[in-house]
Amino acid sequence: MSEFEHITYCVDESANDTTIDVESFLTDFEKSNNFLNDSLMFVEMKDYDLNYSVKQLLLICDYYNISKGAIRLNKMKKQDIIEQIILFEHDSENFDVVQKRKQMWFYINELREDKFMKKYILWPSA
Repeated sequence: MSEFEHITYCVDESANDTTIDVESFLTDFEKSNNFLNDSLMFVEMKDYDLNYSVKQLLLICDYYNISKGAIRLNKMKKQDIIEQIILFEHDSENFDVVQKRKQMWFYINELREDKFMKKYILWPSA
């Protein structure tokens, strides 16, 4: 006789008879997802606004080749430049280049914080 022989259970499906409206569930999910995306974009915009100079933002645009073509960044205000960067970064086709740029900027900041290496890094101040 094993120790599990005395375990019994009962499944009562009638007590849990709830129907889920899939379409309303998906609509609610989409609304919350849009809210989260909008909130994330707002936070990213604030980060760029508070922690980056216009020169640094223009370097990011150069890295992304945003300044090529019809967009004239040198005539834009800081907020407009930030919007262009955010739009570029949230395009799924640009995922790889955005991740690479963020990695490179991380490395630059690490070098700038090193006592020895910081003298070799030319970087616009914030």
